[in-house]
Amino acid sequence: MIDGMLGAVRLLAWGIVALAVTACGRVDFAPRLDASTDASADTQPAEGGVDGADSSLRLWLPFEGSSIDVIAGRVPTCSSCPTFAQGMIAQGAVFGGARCLRFPDESAFRLTNLTIAAWFRIDAMTLSNIVSKPFEPATTEQNAFELFIEFDKLVFATRPAAGTRALRGEGPIPFGEWHHVAATVEGTTARLYFNGAEIATGPTDAIVYDDAEFLVGCDMDTGSINAALQGLLDDFRLYDRALTPAEIMTLAAGTL
Repeated sequence: MIDGMLGAVRLLAWGIVALAVTACGRVDFAPRLDASTDASADTQPAEGGVDGADSSLRLWLPFEGSSIDVIAGRVPTCSSCPTFAQGMIAQGAVFGGARCLRFPDESAFRLTNLTIAAWFRIDAMTLSNIVSKPFEPATTEQNAFELFIEFDKLVFATRPAAGTRALRGEGPIPFGEWHHVAATVEGTTARLYFNGAEIATGPTDAIVYDDAEFLVGCDMDTGSINAALQGLLDDFRLYDRALTPAEIMTLAAGTL
């Protein structure tokens, strides 16, 4: 289950209170930065993760004036970095154009079972990627997995050895409004959720990975960044297990 202490941790990430650095892996959160702060100005917090966080949480981007992962202190690279504005919870990351967060490949991103969860707002009818883990991106348009908006519909695609499997939700998604999305893989089953409700389910097999980067807010095809999200993201999370429907509903209710 998702630990109830996550709500308290989010308050710390907002900069409402300060958390002192101690032993046992606590993280020192800097005061919240101005909403116009660029991700390139991020400074890395202490390693060791967030006290009270679900141990299955592998990446967490609250986007409170920073694009740093508060679980492991990962700092993404970006040639054009998101800025920050009013989000769903507090601040959110503004994407669009060529803005994209790029994390080097590691085992934490090559998951057998997984959950992707985030708040998003789209501002234009176009192809917009929330997250992708490309596969052979220098020469192909394939992805180990990706979650994206196909003009006005949500799509979650995985790439088992047998070929790409995709789940598609019904559209249209209202523009200019905040929505919660989640996608899970558990064994041979993939599921897609919208605002806490399951909207699609289907079979999948073991996902095939390579050493490509983990991308938030964009995709990479044949060596070029593309499909940048035209809108905002908030509270992006990656788990190494499939959350239950009740846990996803709790995230979508904004109570964690």
